[in-house]
Amino acid sequence: MNDMVVRTQSRLDGKWLKLDLQWAFNPDGLSQLWNEMVKDCELTGSFSDGLLNAVGIVAHKGESGHYYCGLRVLTCPCCDGICGPNTGCNCPACQRLDQEEAARTELRGTTPLPSLPQIESWTWGPQPRSCGGVSCHETSDRVMWLECRATRPLTGSCGGVSCHETSDRVVWWSVLPQDL
Repeated sequence: MNDMVVRTQSRLDGKWLKLDLQWAFNPDGLSQLWNEMVKDCELTGSFSDGLLNAVGIVAHKGESGHYYCGLRVLTCPCCDGICGPNTGCNCPACQRLDQEEAARTELRGTTPLPSLPQIESWTWGPQPRSCGGVSCHETSDRVMWLECRATRPLTGSCGGVSCHETSDRVVWWSVLPQDL
């Protein structure tokens, strides 16, 4: 899912503010929230049918490579006044989608700076090779075992979270309004 893009929609802030946040920690709840984000066009990628433009209309990429919503909003003399559907002029809201995609493409094409110098600038001394006399791997296994032991009586199963569920939660949390 390298092509996934989170496109928050401020018009949906009210919907997300009413939500019980604990629902995101339930696997079924997380799936439902993920599907809502896809349905609302807040999560887009190769799995998406189109993108929601600034006026709230789903726009599709036409043969020319530009986004078109099909609304009759144009007043230029070179076209019939309709945004698209496959070629021709596109409206300002769809032009903004073209600009966002161009910026993402340009960002993908740049080589990121090496991370090691940045990470080393955050540290003040040698990094520990173990966690309290045991390897860090053993420590994380113990933490997962303790979590499983604590949640099994309450839920009937281990409450361990997979990396996939964690990354899904991070994506979902990113659409919440910042003033939450």
